[in-house]
Amino acid sequence: FNEISSKDQLPKYYRSKDGNKELIIDPNIKLETQEYYSINSVVPSADNSLIAFNDDDNGRREFTIKILDSDYELLDDEITKTSYGIFWSSDNKFIIYLKKDPITLIANQVYVHEIGTSQDKDVLIYKEEDSEFNINLGQSRTDKFIYINIEKTNANEIRLIDAGNPIAEPKIAIVRSEDHLYSLEHANDDSFYVRSNLNSPNYKIYKASNIDTLNVSLEEVAPHNPNIFISDHIIFDEYLILEIRENGLPGLQKIQLEDKSLTTIAFNDQSYYVSLSYNYDPNDQNFYYSYSSPTQPVTIYSQALGDSEIKNLWQKEVANFRPEKYTTSRQFITARDGVKVPVTITHLKDIDLESAPILFYGYGSYGLNTESYFRSSIIPLLERNDSYTSDYDSSDSDSDDSEIEEKSPSFVTSEIPDDIKEFNNNYEDLLKIIKSINEKLTSNVEFEKIKPLFISESKITDIDKGSQMGGGITDFLSNFLPTGVVNYFKNDKDKFDENLNIFKNSPSFNIDINELKNKNILVDFLKCFEFIEENIEENNYDPLLEYY
Repeated sequence: FNEISSKDQLPKYYRSKDGNKELIIDPNIKLETQEYYSINSVVPSADNSLIAFNDDDNGRREFTIKILDSDYELLDDEITKTSYGIFWSSDNKFIIYLKKDPITLIANQVYVHEIGTSQDKDVLIYKEEDSEFNINLGQSRTDKFIYINIEKTNANEIRLIDAGNPIAEPKIAIVRSEDHLYSLEHANDDSFYVRSNLNSPNYKIYKASNIDTLNVSLEEVAPHNPNIFISDHIIFDEYLILEIRENGLPGLQKIQLEDKSLTTIAFNDQSYYVSLSYNYDPNDQNFYYSYSSPTQPVTIYSQALGDSEIKNLWQKEVANFRPEKYTTSRQFITARDGVKVPVTITHLKDIDLESAPILFYGYGSYGLNTESYFRSSIIPLLERNDSYTSDYDSSDSDSDDSEIEEKSPSFVTSEIPDDIKEFNNNYEDLLKIIKSINEKLTSNVEFEKIKPLFISESKITDIDKGSQMGGGITDFLSNFLPTGVVNYFKNDKDKFDENLNIFKNSPSFNIDINELKNKNILVDFLKCFEFIEENIEENNYDPLLEYY
């Protein structure tokens, strides 16, 4: 487990042994001597004799796997340039890990490393040749199999590694096909429960008696339901637990395997978020879930499989929060295309909603929902007699604005300061010039001459689309410019480097607007792009190549 204190930049990792708390790793020590350091995961072997962890020295998410012995001393055994995930074989002698393609940076190779040997002896047990697919690794709750999940947006294929014999060729569960997505749950009796959307857009669950019959849907345990989407499933000896979504609201169902009887878990709030959590042991007599609502901080519950007994195991503490002061309701708003979009409204009790200001928030890109969980950040807003409305699935502003305004006539507004207006205007001008450059470059027969100046052709052709996808200014200026488009500030290189470093070192979605305004960076980059556009307009590539 890990803990962090107010004095630390990074959490420390501990082990609980014989009732004592033992420090395993303190990453803050290494952070004192370098600009960046992080640990992604810490994974003990099955017998707890060894501990593997992967760390990152530069923030590029290329990890080095290191191994500690039982005295927490490092072994002379490292695995470099790995991707996410560390998995142990059953006999604690091997580690299974991922590597990325060095060009595309897509995880596409699965290796097996024998403890105590050099990395050049590692065995490549699978490589994906189709660049549309990405690989991630997982493990069955029975610990008997390690899953190679090879996936793209609308298709996947799972190959199973025998944890007892990891260097053997992985076995294909179900051969990939277009528009077929599936996941597996391995049971104690060596059967599999398959969640599949084949001819079932909301997914169904069927049982396969063994590893050789995974593609045969002989026994449907949870048939397809056009009104209920099955998000996930876990299996116990006598029960199947489903994570579902109905009318936009998440939920849980329990199926008794012997008679197929189904129980839907009831919750008191009108709107909430619930998901299965911490169900590591397939032999457990309870299942566990995380629950939260706009008026209830995240809480971990357990429920007995054989009855309805529920226990509150843990709840996040929020100082000075009094849930009885607030209320939440759930309504549906009809969007322009006729779809009813669920929204959650949270406010202090006994306020006049007809006159109260409202903050309306929604996000629905990439198939994601705005879940109705507890947000401490909105409490000060509610305390000012405002109300907060969240949209479960905004689908890129498809909701009916006129109907929303009729229901909520009063909005919080404020005058935009002149410096922010100027910043926004410069940003809009910058996007217009980038779009113009994009059009000129992609239609110019001499484009090949300056193609090396850009990070990739797709960065140019997708630049306008990128402005709609959340990356915004970081995509343009931390990828487009720093790769060497042009050094406009040839006579003031220090200033140019200073400006670029702000973008290089700022996390995506988190650039400090004030820092940008104070340094007048957008104006400088605007000049830079105007210079690029002028030379491209005249087919004058030599200055660009020279400055590059």
